[in-house]
Amino acid sequence: MVRATEEPQYGFFVDDHIWEPEVIFEPAVPAASVMVAALAGTEMTEVARYYILHNLLCLVGDLGQAPSERDLVQECQDLVRTAEWLFYSLIAARPGWRCASTAFEILDVAGADRERLRALITADPELLGRDLCEEWSVTA
Repeated sequence: MVRATEEPQYGFFVDDHIWEPEVIFEPAVPAASVMVAALAGTEMTEVARYYILHNLLCLVGDLGQAPSERDLVQECQDLVRTAEWLFYSLIAARPGWRCASTAFEILDVAGADRERLRALITADPELLGRDLCEEWSVTA
């Protein structure tokens, strides 16, 4: 694991037990739940918050999964949708563009309302970064 003051090491989290660059594993769903809980109730540095958000984005993204009878990606996306308010409030708290844009991408990938997302990025395009503005055709 990475200390809260270090940059994330992409592809490694809990010794590749939850995900690696191409696939997520069974522990991804409970890990996603713990990550959401940590974001909801823990004061942390921006680096630590970004690390959690980045790893959560990897779990809800379309990485694919190890063989399982369950749809792990869908279960992680469902979890995010149940805590949608958390990601909107995190963005509204202005945590810095990396955290805000990653929280926005998590909402987008998990299937949040696209009109609400468009209204959010249009209201404050500088907060979410140039790449997202270009992707959503919004001028920063």
